[in-house]
Formats: sequence, structure tokens, C-alpha cells
Amino acid sequence: MAYWLANQRTVQERGVISRFDPRFWTVNFPRPMMAAVTTTAPDALRVDAVFHTRGDLAGLIWEAEDTHDHPLLRYAT
Repeated sequence: MAYWLANQRTVQERGVISRFDPRFWTVNFPRPMMAAVTTTAPDALRVDAVFHTRGDLAGLIWEAEDTHDHPLLRYAT
């Protein structure tokens, strides 16, 4: 895997991210419940969940802050 250390953006792509872009949604749930969120189109997503009890709760979360990408490549918040 090729990589380099950079102190500023040079050749990376730059663009705009829609506020609630389906690619940045996640789902949170307790065990043994199961859930998944899938991007089905550029403007759509699908959530599948299996609830075992009436007390099960699943949360659909849009991450307002990009904590997964490198600091120089993450989207601005």
C-alpha cells in the first residue's frame, strides 16, 4: 500500500458532502438484537433490524463529526 506523510492537502480530491448523506449513517443497538444500515442509492438507505423483546431499542445515527478519516482528509464540521 502506497502512502506518504503530508502536512497539507495537495493532490487529494476536494468536494461537498450533503448534510445527511446516506454514506455517513450508522446504527447502534444492544446485544443480542441485530441491525444493519445499507446505502441503497445516493439519496436512500435501508435499515434491517431484529427485535427480540419489547425493550430492544435501535438508534439510527448520523455522525456529525468525521472521526474515521485522517485529519487532512476528513470532511469539515
